[in-house]
Amino acid sequence: MTNDSSYNSAVFGSISSNDYFAFSVSEPFLEDASCRNCTNPINTTATFRRFSDYAESWQSWSLKNAPIVLETLRREYKNGSLDRLEPADCLNQYATTMQSNRRNVLLVASELPKMEENTFISGSRVYWGMPFYSPAASSASDAADAYDWICSGLQESGSCSSLADNIKPSSTAVWTVGRGTTLHL
Repeated sequence: MTNDSSYNSAVFGSISSNDYFAFSVSEPFLEDASCRNCTNPINTTATFRRFSDYAESWQSWSLKNAPIVLETLRREYKNGSLDRLEPADCLNQYATTMQSNRRNVLLVASELPKMEENTFISGSRVYWGMPFYSPAASSASDAADAYDWICSGLQESGSCSSLADNIKPSSTAVWTVGRGTTLHL
């Protein structure tokens, strides 16, 4: 008697990519007793550096979920569960088309306009925000700008994947995102 059994198998791997938001906030945002005016309407017209196919869906997402994300990030900061990254480390960890290790990020700056002059969320300490949408990295051309928020303060044109290399850490370098949030590298 012979055993003529045959076996088939398939092994595959996959990598997940997280959707997330990058928000520019002032230092007092973290220490305030509440998320001051975080439920005010968001000015989405100045949020995006480039308008992509996904921008429209992100604008509706941001209006709906940004207050929840902001309050969650504040709560996580207060209970010590957020990682603090130096600007150069943040740049290195977020400048990737497949973000599977990190999620929402607060870019904390000490020098921002007064709350009354805030044009992103009026009367709040949240001065700018931009999404990373994982399906935006589904094609090579879209992937080149998938983490466009990193390059949002640059004046140069070109894909963010090529421009991000120009943001070099040094003792005098600065990294600017959004509307004037400057982080020293």
